[in-house]
Amino acid sequence: MQISQFYPLESKLVSSKTCRIVLTSTIFHFIKTVRFHIYTVWLFLKSDIPTFIIPSCVFGLCAAGSNTLTSSSSDLTWAKPSPVLSNIPKVLMFAVQTCLVFDVANQSSPGAEQEDAINKPWRPILAKRISRTDARKLLLAVIPPVLISSFYLGVYIETCTLFVLCWMYNDLRGGDVNFWIRNLHLSVAYFLYNLGSLKVAIGSGGIVKIEGYAWTAMVSLVIFTTMHVQDMKDQEGDKKRGRCTVPLVVGDRVARWSIAVPVFFWMVVCPMIWRCGLMGWATCTGSGGVVVIRLLLLRDVEADKKTYTMWASWLTVLYSIPIWPSAGISC
Repeated sequence: MQISQFYPLESKLVSSKTCRIVLTSTIFHFIKTVRFHIYTVWLFLKSDIPTFIIPSCVFGLCAAGSNTLTSSSSDLTWAKPSPVLSNIPKVLMFAVQTCLVFDVANQSSPGAEQEDAINKPWRPILAKRISRTDARKLLLAVIPPVLISSFYLGVYIETCTLFVLCWMYNDLRGGDVNFWIRNLHLSVAYFLYNLGSLKVAIGSGGIVKIEGYAWTAMVSLVIFTTMHVQDMKDQEGDKKRGRCTVPLVVGDRVARWSIAVPVFFWMVVCPMIWRCGLMGWATCTGSGGVVVIRLLLLRDVEADKKTYTMWASWLTVLYSIPIWPSAGISC
């Protein structure tokens, strides 16, 4: 005979309490699982947020607000910023989703764990938050919605081309066999990322003029001649992986000068092209000068990590130059 026959009210209370406990436990488990996966995605993106995602967004938004680079400049200047500002979430979405595809592919590619064990042991695969097999499954799951999203954002061609480059760089090891090919891959990728950010920022009502393409190409040339600054901090891991990066091929000292000289050149030439005035010159040469000095004088791994971050900050300053004349900072 069941106890509920004698104490029906107590039985219902116990049953109700049990349901609440189970429901609460399920909700907490769900929240914990979601947080775990969100943090895993964050770790995939972590190193590229300050050095790639933020600069790419700045490029697109500032170029879109220029009087020179787009056909809708009268509507897109910072004097009337609403069209540009309203597209900020879309620009961020484009930068994050395309970067996520690259990062998952890169960190799950053959040999990546050997490099990350030395250079970035906190990355999710090495930290055992996700297996390499599951990371490849995540990549397969992410690519289709990203392609659909890129079609909606109007940058389908740029995204598809980026995915081809991603496959060549990671799976075909285009980033390992030759430092010229490596820098070329990255500079073309930056061209597509930045162009995509610009197109998303101006929206369907704007058109990138020839000057916009020229400026994007010039920035990619800056990338091509200085991108190996990221290799200075990763020499030990790159050597273990068998990569042919600039410092490993030509030596540490020559590699530093091969970055410092182009940085000095571009930090002078870019403000000159845009006629930035005293403030522009001071900002560009100041941030670029810090990179040059650090490269030549500070040569340990931790210093090189900070120098890479400073290089990304200097790049962000260059990206912002087109907006200065529109904002009245040209003189």
